[in-house]
Amino acid sequence: MRTLAAAGLAVPDVVGVRDDGAVLYGWMPGGADLLREPAELHQLQLDAYMRQLAALHTLDPDALDLDWLPRPADPRDCALAHAEAVWDQMGAMALEPLSTFGINWLRWHAPEHVERLSVLHGDAGVGNFLVTGEEFHGVIDWEWAHIGDPMEDLGSVAMHAGFFPVGDLDTALQTYERTSGIHVDRAKVRYYAAHLYVRSVIALSAHVAHLDPHNPVALNLAYKLVNDRLTCAAIADALDVELDEPELPDDGDASFGIYDVVVANLRDDVASATTSAFAQDRAEMAARLVAMLARQHRWGAEIASTECAEMSKLLDEPVADLDDGLRRLDARIPEWGAAREADVLRYLNRRAVRSSWLASPVADLFAGRRIAPFSR
Repeated sequence: MRTLAAAGLAVPDVVGVRDDGAVLYGWMPGGADLLREPAELHQLQLDAYMRQLAALHTLDPDALDLDWLPRPADPRDCALAHAEAVWDQMGAMALEPLSTFGINWLRWHAPEHVERLSVLHGDAGVGNFLVTGEEFHGVIDWEWAHIGDPMEDLGSVAMHAGFFPVGDLDTALQTYERTSGIHVDRAKVRYYAAHLYVRSVIALSAHVAHLDPHNPVALNLAYKLVNDRLTCAAIADALDVELDEPELPDDGDASFGIYDVVVANLRDDVASATTSAFAQDRAEMAARLVAMLARQHRWGAEIASTECAEMSKLLDEPVADLDDGLRRLDARIPEWGAAREADVLRYLNRRAVRSSWLASPVADLFAGRRIAPFSR
């Protein structure tokens, strides 16, 4: 932060550093939720951020006091180092074929050339900078900062735009290119957008596989459900593959008996009986989880049967048990390689759509999210 501040970047002040590594930062005004800002200001705010990224990426890493940041050994290391680190740490913590497909897809399609190395934010995008109205205050959350291809940060911006759709991404990329003088390789931006989605799939799969009531379980599950679907869409966009939508049961005016009673009690009685925002949020999240369980009780077996039938076709062998089928698919994905990536991707997308529908009371925390479009 001190090095970047000295170079003119808008970053938090460092007030002090303890011997154990704890850092105290100065207060920075503003908010990170651009969806709460007036819509007419979204493009202005996003473009201001892109100019900050341009300033960051045009710094010479070798001229800064950043020798302790490792340099990628080669283009493959540049593309894969962080994804492999997340995979090594969390990949084995949950059975998730989309994680296995995602990390292998990144390996199969890693860019072969890096035009320049820059200091990267590492988690660039809406949510990690602060604004108030037309005023841009600064960039926060630098814990993923590293040296790499600036297209990675632009891919991260595109990834974040799927969850926080503000402004026009094409215009933002043009602002970046005009300000930085760095050519925007849109194929690489698509690869790195998928890269960041895949990393999130791996991490979120691990989080939701190991439940802890002290964590925001419903929120993490919502992120995973939506992120799974957006990951498939981002990879399809990078491959220029068309995805198909699955048929879903008709949930019409369904009622769920005792589940509906618990949901109503949590919302109407428990939440209203406290002035604690935290307790009210927990009651609402619990209500959403119960509503999700009701849908799983009603349609879970039907969805599982559909999954087994589709996996039987994909594996070319009968699948009678969902977990067993997922294990077999997970093992076959690396063996198949890129030759069957489109077929696997289409199935994984249908699975993600069905999972989101089945858990819609939770997934609807991010209703209507789509990958952010930008031209090729």
